[in-house]
Amino acid sequence: MRPATRMGWIGAVAALLAGTGCTEIPADAAARIRQADQSYRQSDYANTERYASAVIDAHPQHPATAEAYYLRGLARLKSGDRVAARGDFHDSLRLSGRKDLGAKIHGQLGHLFFDEGRYQRALEHFRKSASVGWDEAVFYRWGIAALRSGRFAEARRALTTLLEKSPGGVYAESARQKMRWKHQYFSVQCGAYSTSERAYSAAATLRSNNANIAVVRDVGQRHPKYIVLAGRYRDFPSAENALRRIKPVVPDAFLVP
Repeated sequence: MRPATRMGWIGAVAALLAGTGCTEIPADAAARIRQADQSYRQSDYANTERYASAVIDAHPQHPATAEAYYLRGLARLKSGDRVAARGDFHDSLRLSGRKDLGAKIHGQLGHLFFDEGRYQRALEHFRKSASVGWDEAVFYRWGIAALRSGRFAEARRALTTLLEKSPGGVYAESARQKMRWKHQYFSVQCGAYSTSERAYSAAATLRSNNANIAVVRDVGQRHPKYIVLAGRYRDFPSAENALRRIKPVVPDAFLVP
């Protein structure tokens, strides 16, 4: 995934209806939540945190303060403090009784765990977020987290829904590529060639390095290609280890799916 796309989820989920659910909180606190929301929309993260913290300090257990925790978590995430952001999201989830806000919080926690490579934990949060509403980044990463947890059928369900709802979205092409993989294991792609002769020549070189190599014909392209694959790995960590071993020999190798 391109770096800009990968980080896009941080800003994409910031839309809050500031003030909704704040009718029972004092008017000045409700106003600060709206100010925090406005500041976040303006990329003023220092003031987002300042306004949200004022509400949290004054009303730490009020259900409406869930929005303040959420906004402060977003601001802290933008500032690079992932640990503090995670704490705020958990506090927001603890206080919030709103499904829409809960979906956003679970989405954020899923992204945090995903970026740390903790795919099973990410998967738990993405499922909960996806069960409430539609978010393109959540459904895409739900599918990838399911893949990397070895849950291939669940991954296909998530990515199928993504393609149905957003066939021209930013994640669509990557999702289609993942969906083309029909196997229940991971492999390392070591090259794609226009002729079988070139593919088998490359495979022979890799076999000399004791790799388990296969050449498969990919007919999904406009012009058929011959793909060189190394290994069949049932779990993602084993596939990652194999990729690290192969990289010195094939620098542009990558994991599939």
